[in-house]
Amino acid sequence: MDSLYWAALMSFIAGAFGYIIARFWIIPIGRYRRVKHQLLRELQGFGQSLCEEKKSTKDDPRLLQIRQLGLKLLEVHNLELPYWYRLVLVTRKESPQDAFDPIQRLEHMPGVHQARQCIERIEHHLGVGGTVTS
Repeated sequence: MDSLYWAALMSFIAGAFGYIIARFWIIPIGRYRRVKHQLLRELQGFGQSLCEEKKSTKDDPRLLQIRQLGLKLLEVHNLELPYWYRLVLVTRKESPQDAFDPIQRLEHMPGVHQARQCIERIEHHLGVGGTVTS
């Protein structure tokens, strides 16, 4: 076989391998990280507004956005992430499943203090230290 054919075959194999890596590893991991950071930004903004307003969490329109981002994070985690990356998240003690329960409860918190504790629990399950200030 001519060396040109070998070069074409090797470049095809490298291209196919690169496509598989990008499509099934890099893109899902990037999507997971982007949704996680959006959720954390929304939580931080909501937590800061709780500290400023000192009111009940009920009927806040930002809660719907937080809940939607939590669902999206859970969906990306369960359906798109490669298995090996989910194992990496387990070693980091990061669990979107455990974080989603406090996200659901956040809507029904009667006071500011309980909502802050709920936000800290969510951040803990997502592998971030508590950033809500009093």
